[in-house]
Amino acid sequence: MRRLLALLVLLAALAGAAWWWLIENRDAPPAWLKGTAVDPGPGSTTLYRWKDAQGRTVVGDKPPPEGTPYESRTYRHDTNILPVPPELQEK
Repeated sequence: MRRLLALLVLLAALAGAAWWWLIENRDAPPAWLKGTAVDPGPGSTTLYRWKDAQGRTVVGDKPPPEGTPYESRTYRHDTNILPVPPELQEK
């Protein structure tokens, strides 16, 4: 019984260390992780914008109901999408 408990504690510690390492190194995941379901990669988010029945603009990460016209944009997580402030723009 003690061996089983020790093995479970060891496995939990190894899993925790591996998870921490992946979180800390998400910008440079190992090659074997590429293309898998847990590949953190640079990632991206797609946002959808449309008008609802009352004419209000709605923005969300889920597409609107079927038949509703909408615009979509995909943003990479490693890209700045904010404009440069005027005081920092080159003249």
